[in-house]
Amino acid sequence: AFGGVYSKPFLRRAGRNTYVCGYMDVVYKDSESGNAFFDQHRLIPFIYADVSERVKFATEIEIEHAGPNNNAGDGEVKVEFATLDYLINDAVNLRGGILLSPLGKLNLVHDSPLQDLTDRPLVDQFIIPTTLSEAGAGLFGSVYPTDLSKVDYELYLTNGFRGLTGEAASNVIISRT
Repeated sequence: AFGGVYSKPFLRRAGRNTYVCGYMDVVYKDSESGNAFFDQHRLIPFIYADVSERVKFATEIEIEHAGPNNNAGDGEVKVEFATLDYLINDAVNLRGGILLSPLGKLNLVHDSPLQDLTDRPLVDQFIIPTTLSEAGAGLFGSVYPTDLSKVDYELYLTNGFRGLTGEAASNVIISRT
């Protein structure tokens, strides 16, 4: 019933209520200039914990290009999301933490093993970037208007985007599927 972050493929159960999984992208790049090399594009560990029957913790950490100390200087380590959920029922649940914004086609479902390529489409790199996350809190759930229909929603209040001045504006993000 609780999809989203709970639908990741778990590789290993660690203890009674903790799960660990993840994936790694290693790519071979060869340009016309003859500069061929391997790149550890992404290393993504997921950690999930059932704190109690109703309280769940989930996090995804992204290590790009072997981290910030790589030779090219373009690597990074980022917490893509880290959420604490209080599950009430299918229709209404609470979530707080670093949230993946439900914007664009690939932001919530951006994992490379679920896509055709490790590089994301240009629109998802420059217009609505994938792994767009922000601190905030809100509601999520699923409602069933009829026996054959389902509406999933996520409604969050976040810090918002920072403009050229560096000041954040408040955002309300609504998504439905």
